[in-house]
Amino acid sequence: MDALRKVVTRKTGLVVLTNPHAPSGAICTSKDLREVMSVAHERGFYVLCDEIYAEFDRSAVPTLFSVDKERGIVTSSFTKAYGLGGLKLGVALADKQLVDELYIDVLNTVGNSSNIVQIIASEILTKGKEKLEAHKQKWIRLKKVTEEWLNEKSIEYSPSKVALTYWIEMPMKDTYKWVNEKALPRFSLALVPGAFFLFKSDYKIAESKMGRLGLGNVNPQTADLADGLQTLENAMRA
Repeated sequence: MDALRKVVTRKTGLVVLTNPHAPSGAICTSKDLREVMSVAHERGFYVLCDEIYAEFDRSAVPTLFSVDKERGIVTSSFTKAYGLGGLKLGVALADKQLVDELYIDVLNTVGNSSNIVQIIASEILTKGKEKLEAHKQKWIRLKKVTEEWLNEKSIEYSPSKVALTYWIEMPMKDTYKWVNEKALPRFSLALVPGAFFLFKSDYKIAESKMGRLGLGNVNPQTADLADGLQTLENAMRA
């Protein structure tokens, strides 16, 4: 709380959190969130908490809206845990007055979601919970297979407790150079180099040993994950 007080002032309007954090998987407890919200009331700002990864295990991640309905705002979607990015639909929980203001703002900027998307979302949330959960389990299985492979190959990675993205430590010093000169031309492997996410000065690319391994775009219906992981291993050895 003391550290938070040092970086906010009476002019602060909004503090943004992610819970769980990506890629570390760190989770804010209810106690953590209550402490944040006590400072929010003290200094008069709102807190927006992106809980998109919480959908993987809601029993382990408290929602900010349950802690504070007055100054807490929660955002999520069906994109990560349920693989339904095609809906192009986000979900927000907030005080009614804020919801009304956000709704007007959306209409005046990006426009509303299509009627069919809203109907589908309503059906999913009211009648399709069991199917939604069953759909999620397909990605949970991919996650399990990936972690078993990483451990078997003794590859260091940032544990991702409630997500489908891993930061893995590569054997080469500069993953950005490796991806462009070796992985793409020789193996058609488009691993995301960690350099993109380590800006030390402005937007200059930093040298990094890390690479991002994401399962979010894998189709669980036709996934042959073994082939993909084998290609990654071959490229790393080369």
